[in-house]
Amino acid sequence: AWLILAEEDEATGARCAGLAREFLKPSPQADRPLIFAGTDAGFVELNRDRPERGVADGVSWAIHPPLDAGDNLSLLETFAGQWQTVLSARELCEGRLMVSPLTLRARITPGAGTIPTAVPPDELPPEVDVRQMSLFGAVWTLGSIASLSRKPLLRSVTCFETTGWLGVMEWSDRPRLAPRFVSRPGWVFPMYFVFALLAGHDECRPWAVDRSDHAGLFIRRGAAPEAVRLLVANCTRDVLELTLPTWFKTERTLVLDHTNAVAFMREPEALLGRGWVAGERNQLALEPYAVAALDGIERRG
Repeated sequence: AWLILAEEDEATGARCAGLAREFLKPSPQADRPLIFAGTDAGFVELNRDRPERGVADGVSWAIHPPLDAGDNLSLLETFAGQWQTVLSARELCEGRLMVSPLTLRARITPGAGTIPTAVPPDELPPEVDVRQMSLFGAVWTLGSIASLSRKPLLRSVTCFETTGWLGVMEWSDRPRLAPRFVSRPGWVFPMYFVFALLAGHDECRPWAVDRSDHAGLFIRRGAAPEAVRLLVANCTRDVLELTLPTWFKTERTLVLDHTNAVAFMREPEALLGRGWVAGERNQLALEPYAVAALDGIERRG
């Protein structure tokens, strides 16, 4: 799939999509590539300048909290709004739907042109949020993915970047502005935990997406439908006691919170490999902004 963006327009028009279709003609042995039109900005810009019907196989838009939603609570309240953009896109646009990218802050400023605004060397760019490498960043990531998975309406969601200030791990052996964006060479960020535990699963069902205190996602592998994993996040600044579904029999638990986050960021393989605690449980206590993974099976009868 190819996402075609127009440098000078808020949303891709017929001309750009047509040029992409022409240049990306497949060989006789290859499948025809999917062409997505849309915007690198938010759903407002897509709705304001929708791609013409029939010019592409689908549409794409970015999702990020509103510019004035700066505190943690406001960011957590965006989950419902994220899903509403999907429903609106399904009503207004033809074809498949793609979100690209999902970020904590807007990657571009609509109408500001393509030349980035100069930023003093001792300040972070406006698209960077220090919570990218925090436990809160992991909680927001899981809650967003759970919200966007309510129904199979999206073809895909592109989350963040891979490395650096907008990524899930540090790329440099000399991190920039370390006093402002706390990172160390070789570290991963807590949201890496979410993606590592999602990897390899191809079925999902959100859990508690309408709750304000926690968000979760049940996931499975199609090749092993009897095995179930629950990913759940505490969306509060307090210790949270959760009662697990009676149909879910847990076998082991892995928790990321303030007690082990730094160790995990240094050596993620160690925690993912040896951090599991075996045993069945009906209750789960999570520290503030903690994320947990619980592996188990579905009870029968």
